[in-house]
Amino acid sequence: MAEIQKRRYFKECLLKVSIQEPAIHNLQDHLDALTNLGYTTGLTVARYLVSFAEEERFDYYHAWIEIR
Repeated sequence: MAEIQKRRYFKECLLKVSIQEPAIHNLQDHLDALTNLGYTTGLTVARYLVSFAEEERFDYYHAWIEIR
């Protein structure tokens, strides 16, 4: 019997992470926004883009959040 693959859907976002304090990030803001729109979120995948420093240094990632 052939295995049926379930289609997955993702929303894109820009993830911002503090280099000094990696626990400081904006992922929860994106998850909350998607939940408020009625989505259930799942897997999050991200690809590093760039680091930028003003008063504090941040890494930026192109991220995809699975939605159902």
